[in-house]
Amino acid sequence: MKTLPPPFIARPLLRPVLLCSHFAALALDSSNDWAVAVLEYVPASPYPGFTNTHHALGPAARQTIGFVPGSVDHVLVFQPSVDVVSIGHGGWLSLLMGAPVVNEDDPIHPYGVDLIVYGNAFFTIRSGTYTFYASPWTYLHHEPAEIWVSADTTAWFRAVGVMADDLLPTQSVDINGAPSDYLRPVNPALYTNDWLDGTWSYTNTVLAYEGAGGGAGVDLSRLVTPEHTPTTLTYCIAVRLRDVSGSGRSAEVDAVARVADVPEPCVCSALAAGWLLCARRTLRPSLLP
Repeated sequence: MKTLPPPFIARPLLRPVLLCSHFAALALDSSNDWAVAVLEYVPASPYPGFTNTHHALGPAARQTIGFVPGSVDHVLVFQPSVDVVSIGHGGWLSLLMGAPVVNEDDPIHPYGVDLIVYGNAFFTIRSGTYTFYASPWTYLHHEPAEIWVSADTTAWFRAVGVMADDLLPTQSVDINGAPSDYLRPVNPALYTNDWLDGTWSYTNTVLAYEGAGGGAGVDLSRLVTPEHTPTTLTYCIAVRLRDVSGSGRSAEVDAVARVADVPEPCVCSALAAGWLLCARRTLRPSLLP
């Protein structure tokens, strides 16, 4: 586990003492793996009705599967738009995380991904196709937004090679119907797939997610400054989504999560030993060998 650098200097509009005490209390609380507060919302012609910024706080939506027949395409919706915030072309939304997002390498953070942004992208299948789960994708509906991160809410750095409300669409369940793990990243290699080559469908897409929930994964070791100079952060406390789609559409944000740590084998062994010791002290002797 990497140690955090000295306390950050908060932006003037935030109280440094409150921020420091906030993160000291929440750093080890897994219930705070998500964005918890809105720092700034500057919409630019957002979709009417989708400007409730509270929809970007807390866990991502769980009901993300549905077919919509009767349109140009049958649309397989991975993310219901009722639970998102519309930014609008040129707008931005800045969020405060519930606890610091720490830069960790694989295997502690799978693939080195430290942060996941969930949006409203989705795939579609051809009209008149009724084998929904096997029909190949024909289109990716996406409205990309840049992802910026900050360790002090003053200096911001852009994530490289990944955009919010783009690949990969949110998937709420795995192939067996069990809830997907929203704190686990997908393999970044999937971002370079040719999803519309006729071989990808709902079924093999979900299998490729390997139980993760999709979204845009951010590695805090792959950032650039506003001047495009490569840089890294040891940790971040805030995330900003800036719409740059240029299509007249509006990027949308559902949630932002920090990736859960994967315990190292020695840690798992220590936990198991501790549990066994506790059990031996509390259970009746007749129940133990």
